[in-house]
Amino acid sequence: MLQIIEEAIAARREELARGGFALELALDLAVPAVWGDAKWLKTAVGNLLNNAEKYAGERRWIGVKADYAPDAHEVRVTVEDHGIGIDRADFDRIFEPFARGRRAAEAQIPGSGIGLSLVRSLAEAHGGSELR
Repeated sequence: MLQIIEEAIAARREELARGGFALELALDLAVPAVWGDAKWLKTAVGNLLNNAEKYAGERRWIGVKADYAPDAHEVRVTVEDHGIGIDRADFDRIFEPFARGRRAAEAQIPGSGIGLSLVRSLAEAHGGSELR
């Protein structure tokens, strides 16, 4: 999984640098290999990076973390920014197709509401979920 994350970052590294983003990585080397479709997993991570870039606002920072919870047999990938965030009231629907957060709509940030829905679908197809 770490190689997939690194490839997704590498695909966006120049764009993030041009945008003035600081990228902070915390990739635990104990994360095991994950069985799955590398292309689709890379797409999921890429969508999370795209969202972080889009919603980071003036605080040009993106954090990417990967760790392993052995008791749950779970690889966790987290992509975060210091932007507008997602309102708690939107959490139940934000991963639904075409759903957008209230703050994103109010800030008139363009988007289709497909990215997080695809991330959830890809995570579920690989036996995971969209942890929040």
